[in-house]
Amino acid sequence: MKRSLSRDMIKVLAVVAMTLCHISQVFLVPGACGQAMRCMGSFTAAVMCWFVTEGVEKTSSPVNYAKRLMFFAVLSQIPYCLAFTKDRVISWQGLNMIYSLLMVMLMVFFLDTEPDRRWRILYTAAAAAASLAGDWSPWLMLFTLLFVWAGKDRTRMCVSFLVSFAVYSGSVFFHKILFGEGAWKALAGAAGEGAGILAAGCLICFVYNGKRGRFPNAGKWFFYAYYPLHLAVIGIIRILLMRG
Repeated sequence: MKRSLSRDMIKVLAVVAMTLCHISQVFLVPGACGQAMRCMGSFTAAVMCWFVTEGVEKTSSPVNYAKRLMFFAVLSQIPYCLAFTKDRVISWQGLNMIYSLLMVMLMVFFLDTEPDRRWRILYTAAAAAASLAGDWSPWLMLFTLLFVWAGKDRTRMCVSFLVSFAVYSGSVFFHKILFGEGAWKALAGAAGEGAGILAAGCLICFVYNGKRGRFPNAGKWFFYAYYPLHLAVIGIIRILLMRG
C-alpha cells in the first residue's frame, strides 16, 4: 500500500470524524445513524493521541508545546461544557479533550526524558491520574503507553493498535452486557465503537508518509482552533433549539 497521506490529511479525517461524533452525541436520538456517527470518535481519539506522542519526539520546544496545549485546553472548556450540557444553558461536564492530550504530552515527555526509573514511574502515574478528569480518559493513557512502547517499529505499531482496539472494545462489550444487552448485539456494538481505532491503525501504519503537509504552520493552528470553535457552534445551536 502506497504511503500517500500526510499528517495533516489524516488529521482532517479525524476532525471530520470528531465533528460527526459530536453532532450525533448532542442532536441525534439513539439509532443506527447516530450510533454509526458516534463510533467515529474512537478514530479521532487514536489519531490525535498518536500524533501528540509523535509530536513530543519531533518538537524543538516541549515547553512551548505544553503551553500551546494548555492555552487551547483553557480556551475550549466553556465551549465544551456549552456543547454537552443537557436541558439547561451550561453546566460542568468535566475537562475537555485538549486537556487530556496535554496529559498525554506530559506522560510521553516524562517517559522519554526522565532517566531515573522511579521518578519516571511517579511522573507518569501523576499524569495518568490527572487525566482522569478529562475526556476519553483513561483510554488515551492506555493508547499512549502502547504507542510509546511501539516506537517506529511497524510490527509493534500494529500490535499497539490491535491491543488498544481489543481492550477498548472489550470494555464496551462488558458495559453493554452489564446494562442488559444481548451478547451478540453487545458484541456488534462494541466492535463498531472500537472500529475507529483499527481504521486509525491502518492509516498510520500503512498509509501515513511521515510528512506534516503542505501548510504546516497554518495546519497546526487550524487544528487547535477548530476544536473550541466547532464546540461553540454546536453549543449555540443546541441552546437555540432548546429555546425554540
